[in-house]
Amino acid sequence: LRSCRLDQISCSALGYLLEQYRGALKLVNLSWCVICDDSCEILLSSLLGNSKFELNLCYNDLTDKSCSIIASSLASFTKFDIGWNKLSKSVDRIFTSLHHNTVLTELLLGCSSLRSSDMQLVAQMLTSNNTLSVLDISGNKQIGAEGC
Repeated sequence: LRSCRLDQISCSALGYLLEQYRGALKLVNLSWCVICDDSCEILLSSLLGNSKFELNLCYNDLTDKSCSIIASSLASFTKFDIGWNKLSKSVDRIFTSLHHNTVLTELLLGCSSLRSSDMQLVAQMLTSNNTLSVLDISGNKQIGAEGC
């Protein structure tokens, strides 16, 4: 489904369809689909508790408004790519939700407007998270030397 335009109605229908294939999915690629915050909430709400699979939402129109639903849905995925979105101010919800993660092994947040202040949250999360094995924060220029 890469590069198709998904509005709220499309995301609702897709969420219903994906629910019907619970357990059969390995990867759902929704990158470059112009998914906005409201559509993301509809889609992820329908996938909560679904069997574990990889979800790619990079290069969409997601902002801080999506961070709450993303944080609450991470346990439904083994790999989650939300790079190239604008998630900077509320990304702490995502990192906080990963403290007791037992499912997600890869989180890709490349070029997502992360800031140096977010890196302390990343460090805290990594001390208590034994499941996450890949964390990509590359291309976040606002991190700078202070965040390292």
